Amino acid sequence: MARSDFTIAAIDAGTTTVRAVIAACRAGEGIRIAGVGTMPSDGVTKSTIIDSAAFVPIARGAMEGAERDARIQVDDVFVTIGGGHVHSTNVAAVLPILDSDETVHEEHIEQLLEKAKGNSAEKGREFLHTIPQEYRLGSHAGVLNPVGLQAARIEAGVHVITADRTILENHCRAFNDAGFRVADVCFSVIAGGACILSEQDKKDGVLLVDIGGGSCSYAVYFNNTVYYSNVFAVGGDHIT
Repeated sequence: MARSDFTIAAIDAGTTTVRAVIAACRAGEGIRIAGVGTMPSDGVTKSTIIDSAAFVPIARGAMEGAERDARIQVDDVFVTIGGGHVHSTNVAAVLPILDSDETVHEEHIEQLLEKAKGNSAEKGREFLHTIPQEYRLGSHAGVLNPVGLQAARIEAGVHVITADRTILENHCRAFNDAGFRVADVCFSVIAGGACILSEQDKKDGVLLVDIGGGSCSYAVYFNNTVYYSNVFAVGGDHIT
């Protein structure tokens, strides 16, 4: 493979199939799929890794297939996670704008999302995503991008997705045991939405349903953001 500006590797650990993909990005050419590998899953039930020893060679085999296609080796991977332990909720957060010009900046958005985390924190859980839905500046509701606008305070509705801490740690440890460094973890249906939904789909409103072998997850998009998501521990294996 010709040298690229950067590469991204990802693995999806499903109940029936483990899939690995390597994407390459070159200046002026965008992102292209350089390699794909799949293996029948083992050690995974209802999208949760329950047997690391069984899963490790499967993860390695899937990525080795992608590496052969791409003709490179990877160490860092992005991984998906699913299963009934993944929860979501919509929370509100408020932040006063204390700057003299009362202009909203990126750091205000970051502080607002941290407040949303604090409003939804639960013992034994880790944050996967904090996704802003819409903002209110004073009496002006429905603001999608407040950066650069003026307000004495800013409010936001935020979709927060969390995972069970122990399951998440064991999930990442299994990939570490397979020889990978976990760059980040993404809720599987959110990763799917980023891959297959157009900006117009997400703007108009769409329900994305991901039916796996052991679980079913969904996400509702509107105005280019996520309003609801959830997981059911029932999948295709239960009905076919």
